[in-house]
Amino acid sequence: MTRTAHGEHNRAWTTRHPGPRPSILAAGAVAIGALLLVQAPVRADDAAASRPAAPSQSATAAPQKFALAPGDRISIVVFEQQEISGVYFVEPDGSITMPLLGAIAVSGLTPQALQRQLVARFSDGYLQNPVVSVRLAELRPVTVLGDVRSPGRYTFIDGMNVETLLALAGGAARLSGEEAAQRADFLQSDERVKTLTIAYLGQLARKARLEAQLKGSALSLPAVAPENAATFKAFVAGEKQVLEFEVASQARQAALLREQTKQAKTDIDTFSKQVDLENQQIAFLDSQIADVKSLLINGLTRKSTLIDIEREKSKSRANLATILGSLARAKSLVTETDLKLQDLDSAYRSRIMAELQTTMLQIAESESTLPIAVEARQMKRDRLPAAARQVASAPLDSVPITIRRFGNGTIRSIPADRSFEIWPGDIVQVGDGTNAALPGGVAGGNPLRLTEPGAAPVGTGAAAASAPVTATGERVSLR
Repeated sequence: MTRTAHGEHNRAWTTRHPGPRPSILAAGAVAIGALLLVQAPVRADDAAASRPAAPSQSATAAPQKFALAPGDRISIVVFEQQEISGVYFVEPDGSITMPLLGAIAVSGLTPQALQRQLVARFSDGYLQNPVVSVRLAELRPVTVLGDVRSPGRYTFIDGMNVETLLALAGGAARLSGEEAAQRADFLQSDERVKTLTIAYLGQLARKARLEAQLKGSALSLPAVAPENAATFKAFVAGEKQVLEFEVASQARQAALLREQTKQAKTDIDTFSKQVDLENQQIAFLDSQIADVKSLLINGLTRKSTLIDIEREKSKSRANLATILGSLARAKSLVTETDLKLQDLDSAYRSRIMAELQTTMLQIAESESTLPIAVEARQMKRDRLPAAARQVASAPLDSVPITIRRFGNGTIRSIPADRSFEIWPGDIVQVGDGTNAALPGGVAGGNPLRLTEPGAAPVGTGAAAASAPVTATGERVSLR
């Protein structure tokens, strides 16, 4: 699709759908973030548990894919520590700066590894039994340069490969013409269907978790298509972790309030006994006063004795008043704690019901939108020429593709094909940047290309000294 056609498509979409247009890529990034990146909080006593056996090489590939690097944004939540919790940016030197702990080197760590490290650091004299949750709030974008229609930066979507990235970039520049435009249009429709499907599966899993929270029961899962079973299972696993954490958090808060109530009732019993003792003491003193007055009338005792007894009675009455005040406060605390327990449960259920209502509206919207997107994709597929329906187009077979990937403090150059998996922060060079046909049919070299470490940027004039610029004017960082 040319940029002019793309603009007309945007204006037509806006006319049909007033209001802000949803971002396909943002929705995909959020959905996949829920799929793979949500971490269960780690407690200090859990961090000391025995570790499993060393995983195989295939098992360690996924964590390396999401290893932290400069440019990532990390969401760190420390339970009941709002001043510490927040979103932290990984600085160019690979570190973040947190209250209490200062600068922490995180480059190369997975979110799970950082989570365990923070638990250990906070447990070392800062917090008692801290509960820490770490997840990736924003992944580094991927950059595509060279022989493509729209070079620039694009939001990372988990599972994307080189061909998906080429589709987002409008296809290869070598595929100029009607077939390439139709193929790119079809691939974008296919990507929209996949994104909507992933969002729908996540909404179904979230609905099951919210209903289980509301009823206090186990998850009741709906049936999904076999091709979506693995993705849905991963969503359900994440929602189970959220369910366990929220149920445990609610139970801890309720237990604290019940303990306060129990202590207050114990105080009430103690104060009540003290009131009885003071009343007995006052009654005894009243009896003594009556006896002393009788003796005083007969001249058998001194008046000072009567004064001493009355003074002791005054002290007992003052003590009684103090105890009665403490007793009233303890009774008030019991009432207040009972109200807090009711408010805690009410707020918990209200929040879940509100989230459930929002999720059900999202499900209804997905169930309305997804069939239309599937039908639109099929219509575009039916209009594709036979050559454009192939998984790989012939012109791309001869185009070299190079990926620059940052890891372990170094940048590697990796030869790739169309099925090669893209990682966050990858920089993809399509071709050598010298023979592409520019959008609009203008022949010439595309100056957006990778350079070898230490080499001068390729280009002429001011373009050689500046960073690459996307179609929207945004500069692309090669870091």
